[in-house]
Amino acid sequence: MGSTFFKCFLFYNSKGISTWRHAIPLLLQVVQLQELFEVRHSVFIVGNAGTGKSMVWKSLFKANQLMKKKPMAVDLNPKAVTNNELFGIINPATREWKDGQFSQSSEGHT
Repeated sequence: MGSTFFKCFLFYNSKGISTWRHAIPLLLQVVQLQELFEVRHSVFIVGNAGTGKSMVWKSLFKANQLMKKKPMAVDLNPKAVTNNELFGIINPATREWKDGQFSQSSEGHT
């Protein structure tokens, strides 16, 4: 986890966050997100505007790239589609399943 910390700080430094005092709260959120990914296949990041959601996941993504890992991120806006379009639906007449955007984006990335 130490190298993730360092890589994230380098990323923050490139974005104008140049002191540890400003970077520590964001770094803690990045570590928490990394810990979630260790026990989950995917996560939803929700919160108010301006709270650093994008900065946190993009920092973790960049840190993983710098460590020569192959991260995958899909940015979906669940407000732009219905639940059926997002998660999928079963046709009651034919019992045929139609994948939603969430299912389609995660296929082949497990």
